[in-house]
Amino acid sequence: MPTHTMKRFEDELIELKEKILSMGGMVEKAIKRSMKALTEHS
Repeated sequence: MPTHTMKRFEDELIELKEKILSMGGMVEKAIKRSMKALTEHS
């Protein structure tokens, strides 16, 4: 694979990793809010 293609691929993988980590953080926050709502409204 040409060097510029490899660099582009690596950059896209880094971007994908950042997006997945961000989504994971959003899921954590949603779970915390859900647990708080369940415990406070029981």
